[in-house]
Amino acid sequence: MVSRRAGKPLEAAYLSKTVRAALVSGGIPNVTLSDLRHDFLHRTLVEEPVLELVRKGGGITRGQVARLLSLTQTQAYHRLSRMTAAGRLVRVGNRYFLPRQTTSPELHAQLILDYLRREGSAVRQDFARLLSVLPRQVYPILQRLVASGRVVFENGRYYPANRK
Repeated sequence: MVSRRAGKPLEAAYLSKTVRAALVSGGIPNVTLSDLRHDFLHRTLVEEPVLELVRKGGGITRGQVARLLSLTQTQAYHRLSRMTAAGRLVRVGNRYFLPRQTTSPELHAQLILDYLRREGSAVRQDFARLLSVLPRQVYPILQRLVASGRVVFENGRYYPANRK
């Protein structure tokens, strides 16, 4: 930044103090200039490329993010976890989606049970369409429902446990 009067660059210490004072007077005393810079860099260098890839492909995996950003699998996991915690992505199985692209994982079981009550029976692809996920991602959800006794699996179809 350049000062208005002298037309010379502002010193980093002065700029840091000024920003800090503005943040404190604005009611966010625990944020520093370096925090703001880190958040900006994370958004522009990590989040934007990841979100663009999700928009194009419909869903991404940790491996795709690792290749895109030249990260290790662990680093990619941490970046994706941060984005999930911030509500920028939703994790379903091992894939990540935009929040409006898929159903919230907390609602999956209830949606499946409601669908079975309404339709009587279904195959895995029906649930994948319902939840806007891949068929293989529905399998663990269905396994938990079968194990809990809320859903019955017979001859390749799923039925509600209380069917007549």
